This record gives sequence, structure tokens and C-alpha cells, in this order.
Amino acid sequence: MKKHLFTFLFTSLTLLGFSQITITNANIASAGVTIIQANDTVPDSSIVPGDAGANQSWNFAALSNDSFDTLYTELPDWTPYADSFPTANYAIKQLSAIDTSYIFCTKNNDLFASLGYVGSMDEMGVMAIYLEPQEVFIDFPMEYGNQRNESFYFDKTIGSTIPGIDSIRFKNSTEKTVTVDAWGDVTLPTGTYNSLRAKTIEMEYDSSWILMAGNWTLVAADTIPSTSYDWFTNEINPGFVLLSMYYNDNVVSDVSYLYSTTVGIQHQNKLSVTLSPNPVESLTTLQLSDNIRGEVRLYNQTGIVIKTMAINGSTVTLNMESLPAGIYIAVVIDKTNNTRSFTGKIVKR
Repeated sequence: MKKHLFTFLFTSLTLLGFSQITITNANIASAGVTIIQANDTVPDSSIVPGDAGANQSWNFAALSNDSFDTLYTELPDWTPYADSFPTANYAIKQLSAIDTSYIFCTKNNDLFASLGYVGSMDEMGVMAIYLEPQEVFIDFPMEYGNQRNESFYFDKTIGSTIPGIDSIRFKNSTEKTVTVDAWGDVTLPTGTYNSLRAKTIEMEYDSSWILMAGNWTLVAADTIPSTSYDWFTNEINPGFVLLSMYYNDNVVSDVSYLYSTTVGIQHQNKLSVTLSPNPVESLTTLQLSDNIRGEVRLYNQTGIVIKTMAINGSTVTLNMESLPAGIYIAVVIDKTNNTRSFTGKIVKR
């Protein structure tokens, strides 16, 4: 969950040389920005958080790009779920190989925070999660030496289609401490930037419950400690969190970093696709809103591409007869217009 929620987006403020910087509400990108985020899932041993303190220098030029996520800054009204978060004034759409999710935010001169998010939970379908209170991403101004403690939770109950089980309940509470513990220059494969670094120490408590014959029964519980580091800049036009690093048991397990940004009103340039039939037993047809030259990629639930087909027109048919039953993700990419794409779920019977 944290990886989806911890997405910060900034506009530019050009600086000369490397010096301590400040992040304010004025640095958050406006709606209509497309960001490509690269993911290094097996970082080189040279990729470590480094020291805290002033005037540091971090070199992460050795990062690779095993996969990519696409982020869009939007107004809530551009999304299908604006009515679920009526007080939100900002939204982030995250498009990955296996999912499309939305984070709904509050953005003002005091803070940038998440009210909750909407995403798919496997066979349970699309679900809205409401955070109480909101999760603060940044309290402004963000400066070296800042520290805050916060806690938030969600409690979600849904109906069940499993015989004998009336409802399923998910409970999650999180406690975290965020310290802006360093500043300096950070080098990525895309360049060198003046930055602030924030260290987050987090403890997450998860539990799942089922309602049977009027009684709630605990079926699973977990306590998840984590440590992460995030580098921020105000030099990119526009930009977002430069790099997020997950660091547990003295091992860097995952790194995401800024790959590229594009300014444009993404919601006005959306590729519309109809899938039919869906669910499918053998053949399903993708009917596009326009003629394009591109490709469709079919992913399984682990994010592996299992089929790729070229598109040169407005229709393409996928043969899924030999695939096991389950949920698959179809991603359509218009290669003549890289800002246009579509992601949809296909259920194979």
C-alpha cells in the first residue's frame, strides 16, 4: 500500500549549484502531467542509502529499469471515482503492468496528504479505501531537520460470495515517523539534482476477519516493520519524488526513480477500448476508439508478459483458449502517441 500512496509531484524552481532547498505547495505539479517511473527490483550492491547530514552526495547512476509505472496527475473530476472522495482537490492515477489505481488527495499550503485510494483487489473487484485521518505525504514547508509522527488506519468490510461466509473485513493501522535527515546532490541515470532526503520508519498492522453465523473470526494477522528513504527536488519541470528506496534488514529490496515527465492534459487523450466477451473462454476482441499503430501486451497476475500482439487498425483478437483460468491484464499502447494507452482486466474461465 505504501508504495501506491507515497507519490509526490513537483514543479520546478531552478537553483544555481547545490545547496539546501525547501519544498512548498507551490512546487507541486498541476494536473495534466504524465510521469514515467522506472523500477529496479534487484538493485546493485553499490546502491545503499548512505549517510545522513548536510551536503551529502549520493551516486545511483548504476540503477537499472526492470519495469515501468506510469503516473498521471489529475483533478478528481477526471477520474471515475470522484464521488467517493468529495473533499479531494487532487488525484494521482497510477498505471502499472497489472493494475490501475487512483490516490485522492488534499493539497493546500499546509500539507499534501492522501484521503484514500481506489484499486482492484483480485477477485473482489475494485474497492475504495478511506484513511482516517488522512495520511500526510508532506507538511509544508519541507526543510532539512523537519520531523513528524503520525498514525492512520482503515477498516473495510465487504460482502462475500463464499458459501457460509457473510462478510469479509480488512483492518489496517499504520504508525510512522518521518525525518528529513539529509540534503545534497543525488545522481540518477537521468541526471544529477539538488535534493532533500526523508527517512521513514513505519510499523503496519494488518488483519483479516470473516463473519460467520453472526460472529467475527480472525483469520490472519501480520505486523510489518519497514524503513524507506525518499529523495525530493524542486529542480525538475515538472517532477516528483526523485527516488524511493526500501531498506530493510540492511538490504535495499526495491528502488523506484524518475525516468521522464511530459506535460499534457492526459484525460483528454485517453484511448478507449471495449473488451468482448469478458469473461472469456477462448477468443476475446479488443475494439479501439481509433485506428492506431501499436501493440497489446497480456500480463498474468505476477506481472509477466505472456503474449504480445501488434495492432494496426482498430481491432485485435486475443486467443486465450490455452491459458489457465484466472485474471489477466491487457495493456494497449499507441506507439504513434506515447501518452495514449489503455489498461483493462480480462477474466479467463
